[in-house]
Amino acid sequence: MSSGWNNYGLPFIPGYSFRDLTKSSFHRSQTLSYRNGYAMPRRPSVGIGQEPLLSEQLTQQTLHSFHAQTENTEKNQIR
Repeated sequence: MSSGWNNYGLPFIPGYSFRDLTKSSFHRSQTLSYRNGYAMPRRPSVGIGQEPLLSEQLTQQTLHSFHAQTENTEKNQIR
């Protein structure tokens, strides 16, 4: 069971989470570039406030499965 306090010194209330009070940057990355006068969309590389995007983060389990797949593919190609 978790304690009754969170990392920011505020009480834990079920169903309510406090935002990070230490964060002061809420800028959003530009996602348009211009080429020959036309706006070209691109995927953002970082999230709001320069936080890493969850879609860009790979878990250790995912990396391990990719490694295992490439090893199996290489072994099959050698045979």
